Amino acid sequence: MNKEKSSYWKQFSKGLLGVKAYNILENINNELLDQNGEFPVTSSTYIEKLWNSSNIFVEVQKWSNLRKSSFDDLFDQLNTNYDAVRAIINSQDDLVLLLDDLKSDKSNTDEELKVFKLLKDEVNEKKIQGLTFLRNLKNSFPEVYKTIETRQASRDLLNFQKSEFSNMVKLGRVDKDDADKFLLEIEYKMNELLSNPPSFILPNAIDLLKQIPWINTLDENELNKMSKIVEIKIFPLNYNFEDELKSHGLGILLRGNVEVLENESSKVLDLGSVTSFSNSSDSKKIVSKSPVTMVWISKNRLEEFEKITTDYKNHFS
Repeated sequence: MNKEKSSYWKQFSKGLLGVKAYNILENINNELLDQNGEFPVTSSTYIEKLWNSSNIFVEVQKWSNLRKSSFDDLFDQLNTNYDAVRAIINSQDDLVLLLDDLKSDKSNTDEELKVFKLLKDEVNEKKIQGLTFLRNLKNSFPEVYKTIETRQASRDLLNFQKSEFSNMVKLGRVDKDDADKFLLEIEYKMNELLSNPPSFILPNAIDLLKQIPWINTLDENELNKMSKIVEIKIFPLNYNFEDELKSHGLGILLRGNVEVLENESSKVLDLGSVTSFSNSSDSKKIVSKSPVTMVWISKNRLEEFEKITTDYKNHFS
């Protein structure tokens, strides 16, 4: 854990990790250190907790309300989450190198080798959790994710330029006056990058509906009608849809990951698939595995929906 902590500090000191994300990771790391190694690092749910750090991700939201909210807040929260998880992934690579180095010691006992293997498995699992988080983030908020990645790539490039130029200064290959001017220019660009508000647009309801292939075959008039009778909602991570299962409505998956469990079997919904929210059996459960965006058709609007399209019946899952 101390090695991981030093990895976060190294990334922070090089400008590769923002202060908000660094503070989050520091708190997480201290919690794990307090456990004195009693639990595997992968037992911590802190990666999932990142979703719960804003009301955007702990309550069911209407898409229309989200579009009216401050994009700066949404971007800031998701950017911090991205920053933190990216640092976690990088730190696991550092830990693998450390464990490989420790394992190479010829004096290790069989018991010590078993411990090293267990630790390496935990490190790899933690990296997988981080990569899964980023994939879910991309699937749930692709417009924001693209903006974050673009800004992150620009930040990485500027940091690389700064590091390379500093090395050239140490080697005496650049005049000091020129070096100061160039480094000041890099700092200015970095400040501009962090200061300027992000540029992205959340799609409106009709554009979201068009992302579902079988709905996109409808004409504009039908799409307009549909947009007025459906609701587009965002459900948080680990949402169990208990209330929705009592409502006898329909849901069409737009973004995110949803698992349906029924009669001791489970399946993951495909994007664009239709789910009936009715208690067909006492064992039926529907759980979100990431923040989920869903087209919602309430029971009292189903008849209107069917007048527009009956093709949805071919996409039940």
